[in-house]
Amino acid sequence: MPATARRRPFTDLHTIRESLDALPAEWRTRGRGWAAQGAQIHAALAPRPQRVVIGRGSMAYAASFAAHLAVERGARPAIVLDPGLYDGPTPAEGSWSDATVIAFSASGETGDVTRCAVHLRVHGAEVVGVTAAPGRAPLEDGCDHLLRLELGPEGPASVGVVGASFVAAAALVGLRAGRIALEAADDLERALRSDLPGRVAERLVPARAVAWVGDGALHPVACEAAARLSQLAQMPSVALTTSELLHGAAGSLSRADAVVLLAGGTEPTLPRRALEAQLRGRRVELVRLGDRHHGSLGEAPEHLVELSGPLWTTAPVLLAIAQRVACDVALRRGAKPRRAIRAHPDPA
Repeated sequence: MPATARRRPFTDLHTIRESLDALPAEWRTRGRGWAAQGAQIHAALAPRPQRVVIGRGSMAYAASFAAHLAVERGARPAIVLDPGLYDGPTPAEGSWSDATVIAFSASGETGDVTRCAVHLRVHGAEVVGVTAAPGRAPLEDGCDHLLRLELGPEGPASVGVVGASFVAAAALVGLRAGRIALEAADDLERALRSDLPGRVAERLVPARAVAWVGDGALHPVACEAAARLSQLAQMPSVALTTSELLHGAAGSLSRADAVVLLAGGTEPTLPRRALEAQLRGRRVELVRLGDRHHGSLGEAPEHLVELSGPLWTTAPVLLAIAQRVACDVALRRGAKPRRAIRAHPDPA
């Protein structure tokens, strides 16, 4: 049976919420498997000086997170490559023999990602594929190694695939991803059992538009949060860094808008404080979501949670919390729990 026949083209808010509630258990039971695969592949990789990551849609955010981790760890220079540059009748030529490529595709069927992986491999790159496809998928044709993310019954349609890819990215740069998955599961379970997502959602419901602000390795989290809020709640939502908002769009915001500041230790302190001051002056609804240890002194602590791990543990936790917030906002704005939602709003 072809892989396309196994994909669920639609889901709904009720199913998404159930999947998010099940993530801590899924990370505990499956995280060690993802970590073991990633560690084995990492050990087998040739010592090449360049890391290249590719992906589309939500998996592009996982690719960006992988690049940030590679640089953070000081292991290799890393670039996020647009797969479209190497997809088409006349792709760019050149040797990639100095590169290790990590290609992310939840379905394993993303056309330009697969074609880009094949092209780079033909031109000398060593390619690692990351996918949640339950069976053989086209991505495998362009890979030397494959990390398969076993997920729950939803498979590639699961909201958990992005967080799982974050854990896989940690393993592929040499981090102890099994421990990361366990710590993240504990932190996420505490957050979901609390009323934190509901309190954040309550402040976002009246907003005309929402900006999610994340820096460094938390910028991919902001991107996924904005995409899910736009998809599920049908409201304008964008992702920006602190500097982008401070020196650009902040002047166009008003009390009708909301800004979520992700706090995880990656944010530049002085620009973030300047941004907060500017937003408060414009009476914008301001919410900080993140690690209590990295919250600024002026903000009430009700949306800061106790996170036990470093950045690579914090990121998947904040990702899942933001996805849950998007669900809650949609429901509070009147969306029907069983309304059909396309499971793949963008290339996976």
